[in-house]
Amino acid sequence: MEGESENGGELGTLERKLGYRFQDISLLRRAVTHRSAINEDRHLSSLDSYERMEFLGDSALNLAATDDLYARFPQMDEGEMTNVRKDLVSLTALAAMAEKIGLYRYVVVGSGLDLSKKRNQKGVAGRSFEAIIGAIYLDSDYGLGQVKRVLQPFFEELLRVNHHVAGGPPLQIPGRNGQSGTSVERGRQLPTDNKSRLQQLTQSEFRQQPRYELINTRGPAHAPTFSVAVVLDGRDLSSASGKTVRGAEQTAAGRAIRVLEKELRRSRSAR
Repeated sequence: MEGESENGGELGTLERKLGYRFQDISLLRRAVTHRSAINEDRHLSSLDSYERMEFLGDSALNLAATDDLYARFPQMDEGEMTNVRKDLVSLTALAAMAEKIGLYRYVVVGSGLDLSKKRNQKGVAGRSFEAIIGAIYLDSDYGLGQVKRVLQPFFEELLRVNHHVAGGPPLQIPGRNGQSGTSVERGRQLPTDNKSRLQQLTQSEFRQQPRYELINTRGPAHAPTFSVAVVLDGRDLSSASGKTVRGAEQTAAGRAIRVLEKELRRSRSAR
């Protein structure tokens, strides 16, 4: 099994694409084995598929993304980091990472599953990539350092691609720990707390800014719950509650974005 990597077999090629060499190549093999392949090999059990390792990879991925954002954006608050992190750990993000290295070519599946079809690649390859993160975590003796090193270039590309505002001069996305980062067009800007996104949407579509109103405060003084409404041009768009006013505003803004985007889609389709 070790020889497969050392002799440049398929898993060895995958290692090079990942930029990580496994001490125990069987971990990588398990991370690219789909449950459907297990069903066709009586010598394998359900524990030989990637599902259990995917569970571990999910936690390692979330921690790596949190650490990366915390170091990269020292001025970003917890609400903003939570929103950006979603775009780094979602199944869509995992599928994009998997596609970048052509992972579907290496995933072992049963005869009834065709990975040449795009609709099958996203879920299967994306989850396999998450399992690979778990495999790297195990192989590096439960160390997050190698996981973060492998993921960093993927994170940087996702940050550039997923967060965009049209127009303006190039924007500098910082490297970790304040190091010089990558200059990108402002069409690939990073902002992304819900309140900022809502303000951009209302200004571009309605030439107005939303207003946030504190509806009520309830609960004990040491642990209050705040309820906030989002108002645009005298209309209540949404409301939400939270343990802080800021958190309630962020949640309410996210709901308002969904309301407005749905209305705008309906309006445009009716034209």
